[in-house]
Amino acid sequence: MADCNNTKLNYQRDELNDQILAFEIRGVNVERVDHNQYVSNAKVLLETLMSGIEGAPLKYAQDLTDYTRFSFPNMKHQDDFMALNVWNVFTFFLDDFLESQTTKLEYWVRKWEQNITDGHSSGTDFLDLLFNELHVRMSKVLSGKLISMHKSWYMKYLSFYAETEKVKIGDRMYTLDEYDALRIVDCGYIVMQVFLYGSAKFDPDEYPEIVTDDAWTMFNTWAARHFYYVNDLYSSKKEILLHQGKYTLIYIIMCNYKCDAQTAADKLVTMITGAWTMVIKAFILVDDNTAL
Repeated sequence: MADCNNTKLNYQRDELNDQILAFEIRGVNVERVDHNQYVSNAKVLLETLMSGIEGAPLKYAQDLTDYTRFSFPNMKHQDDFMALNVWNVFTFFLDDFLESQTTKLEYWVRKWEQNITDGHSSGTDFLDLLFNELHVRMSKVLSGKLISMHKSWYMKYLSFYAETEKVKIGDRMYTLDEYDALRIVDCGYIVMQVFLYGSAKFDPDEYPEIVTDDAWTMFNTWAARHFYYVNDLYSSKKEILLHQGKYTLIYIIMCNYKCDAQTAADKLVTMITGAWTMVIKAFILVDDNTAL
């Protein structure tokens, strides 16, 4: 996941990392995306909320609403949008906090697993208070089923945390399948799905013929892959320059296929195209199956 505070990790940069800084992105069809116009005051709302939690005015150099505004341009209702936006900020901050724990990581992972399970933190730090505010907002816009889905994802994300950190610092070389298993969870796609369900008032329990369809699983799996493939293609250079991770997807492709960075980047572009083809194929299958 992205880092709000650009936490630097301790690892030895090597020649392959240096190669990654030089590759070009070729063959990607870029489409214009307009940011969300329905909640135009999102930045003010978020800064007001966070200043209230802190007890003092808070302003950040980067706009913490950007990711949500550009990723969810069609989310119309303020409560839905702000719940998701607060979730994104909380998760970025929690990721930064856990990443900074060099000696007590296991303790804090267990602590936050308990907080997520309880739906409340008894702590008094900013992160604890932000989580409690988040849970209030989620309870307002998500059904019990969707909150349960969210908890299930978060528990898996936290249980994977130590392993994903090993990827970042280059603990060992991973196969593409191993990386994929971690990244599909780590990228947070399932949570985006939960909030989209909430905003559309879609209850999975009311549509078993859809959510139990193999094509539905196929659609979401490949959509998650497409999501993280694109992210990893564009973030690889930044993560190396900011010392945020050694083993990016480009690096792992280079090692698994014994190729240079440009060849790996071109292969990843092909993977992006292939993933989108699978998304469309699965969508058509879901549509055909549910129309019967």
